[in-house]
Amino acid sequence: MCTTYKPCAKVGDNIYIKQALVVKEVKHVFQKLINQDPMESLYLVDTIQRLGIEHHFEEEIEAALQKQHLIFSSYLSDFANNRKLYEVALSFRLLRQRGHYVHADVFDRLKSNKIEFREKYGEDVKGLIALYEASQLSIEGEDNLDDAGYLSYQLLHAWLTRHGQHHEDVYVANTLQHPLHYNLSRFRDTGILLSDFKTKKEWTCLEELAEINSCIVRFMNQKEIIQVYKWWKDLGMAEEVKFATYQPIKWYMWPMACFTDPHFSDQRIQLTKPISLIYVIDDIFDVYGTLDQLTLFTDAVNRWELAGTDQLPNVMKMCLSALYHITNDFAEMIYKKHGLNPIDTLKRS
Repeated sequence: MCTTYKPCAKVGDNIYIKQALVVKEVKHVFQKLINQDPMESLYLVDTIQRLGIEHHFEEEIEAALQKQHLIFSSYLSDFANNRKLYEVALSFRLLRQRGHYVHADVFDRLKSNKIEFREKYGEDVKGLIALYEASQLSIEGEDNLDDAGYLSYQLLHAWLTRHGQHHEDVYVANTLQHPLHYNLSRFRDTGILLSDFKTKKEWTCLEELAEINSCIVRFMNQKEIIQVYKWWKDLGMAEEVKFATYQPIKWYMWPMACFTDPHFSDQRIQLTKPISLIYVIDDIFDVYGTLDQLTLFTDAVNRWELAGTDQLPNVMKMCLSALYHITNDFAEMIYKKHGLNPIDTLKRS
């Protein structure tokens, strides 16, 4: 059974044991829902993704979406006409963002009768939010989905005007400003989300798992940033590039956003290295190098050779050397793991 979890000051073996137990319990509930209530399983998928803990349930999420895709594509008309707006929009978004083919024709009924839609769904906050989120995944030519997104945006704004002090107003305003498709789960306010599920006894473990995961991820991020600090110090450029902005946490933010899965620790650290050089090179071009030096520097990068750079200042030679070796080491690591050498692509980028 899940118990109230108190966030930890440090991470030990016990927290990983607790995490494994809670994951096992949620998986049991998940598998049961997939077989007995496919729509309810989608609610769980959505909640898990919003909490940023989907890496624990990849197989279950795919199984739930495969089953829903079969229902969605086989009975499109019946599904669109006999389901709640929230269910249709949620199914569409989850399937499309996972790469399943789903047609936007499911929203045609919204376009054909806007007056009736306003009257029917003007107070359906949950459905309008789901529709607005789904519209963020429209592709070129899907005018019906774009129209549905604009209509839901208007109705949600109107709802906020009428219900400024409602307990859901923060959730609605945040959705309009920061749609899921353009946001990171770890920077969302989970308190509002979890309040919707407090009454669902079988889902009470989600909050506990999210807190455990957050604790582990924060600890892991701190360790990775320390490694970045150490790497930069060992590189020996700190004393040479005093003119450059030294912001290792800023460098690390990009990989942290790209690789959210805790298992990608090495990838986050490795990607931080070339990103740090991007900032340093930018400062070299902005405040340090002369036109002749920058031309020679650019030519060396294009040739991907260190030869012929003796005329450059030491700091620029160090930067070139670091860029050269970091990129080659990264390509070699990819080759050893996956049998593919991406060096040509990396050089062009």
